[in-house]
Amino acid sequence: MAIHIPWDKTDDWDRVEKYAEELGLEIGVVNSNLFQEQEYMLGSICNPESSVRKKAVGHMIECIEIMKATGS
Repeated sequence: MAIHIPWDKTDDWDRVEKYAEELGLEIGVVNSNLFQEQEYMLGSICNPESSVRKKAVGHMIECIEIMKATGS
């Protein structure tokens, strides 16, 4: 299954992973939501504002950490 961050964000990824296993599922994809917020109107990683690019990169790093935590 795919999860979307921040929509599916939790403080207990172990619990989510175990629940998915109980259902016979695996977390296969972690999608970073880099479009919803108004500041991403001009893009995220390629935004002309360095503060927006920095926020987007931080979000992507957070998603990578979630991937590691869930075995994605």
